[in-house]
Amino acid sequence: MRRFLLVLCLAPVALLAQKTQTGTWGDQGNGTYINPVLNADYSDPDVIQVKGKYYMVCSEFHFMGIPVLESDDMVNWHIITQIYRKMDFPAYDNFSRYSPKK
Repeated sequence: MRRFLLVLCLAPVALLAQKTQTGTWGDQGNGTYINPVLNADYSDPDVIQVKGKYYMVCSEFHFMGIPVLESDDMVNWHIITQIYRKMDFPAYDNFSRYSPKK
């Protein structure tokens, strides 16, 4: 019976915590998050963990230079670098590889 009363007393607290969200995505600043955690399109993400930090790359083709993101908790990400800044390959550097000029 005591457990039931405890759950009954904590139910309003849980509902209140759900209603205090601060945004529509990502970290809510109150120990919760809302998916998506990144408000961007990072297709085919690959994540690894190295010494307590998480690193992510994605297959965004050549438009953003394959960004490398870092996180401590897999919710709050920031871009730390790019794999490349310029492509010096014929037909890729001017986007004609995907849509040849006629």
